[in-house]
Amino acid sequence: MAANTGEVVDRIRECTGEEGVDVCVDAAGSNAALNEALKVTKPCGQILVIGTHAKPEEIDVGQVVTRQLALVGSWSHTWDTWERALRLLAAKKVSTKVLITHSFQLAAWKEAFEILLSLQGMKAVLKPNTHS
Repeated sequence: MAANTGEVVDRIRECTGEEGVDVCVDAAGSNAALNEALKVTKPCGQILVIGTHAKPEEIDVGQVVTRQLALVGSWSHTWDTWERALRLLAAKKVSTKVLITHSFQLAAWKEAFEILLSLQGMKAVLKPNTHS
């Protein structure tokens, strides 16, 4: 779900009776997501960062210290993980079709990226250009 600024924070506060969560996972890899994680994690809670951040982020370290938060990073995969995933896909034991929201000819790659960057889709498939 693509969320407007504050929407996720408000929803989590509503669902937890304003307490927040014990563990929050930042899988987005964005400054906004990491700062929202700081807002919704309970004192003495843990924020697990698995999203790859493309640039250095600015966060309120004071919140980490005064609320005794644990900020933990985790690399989510190894070559073995990729090889296992490919074997499962080849054996048709898992399907990724539900993740694909758009399909484009390779020549339309720029449009595909624009749609994904604007959060209008989840995954796009680029297919070889067809020759008429």
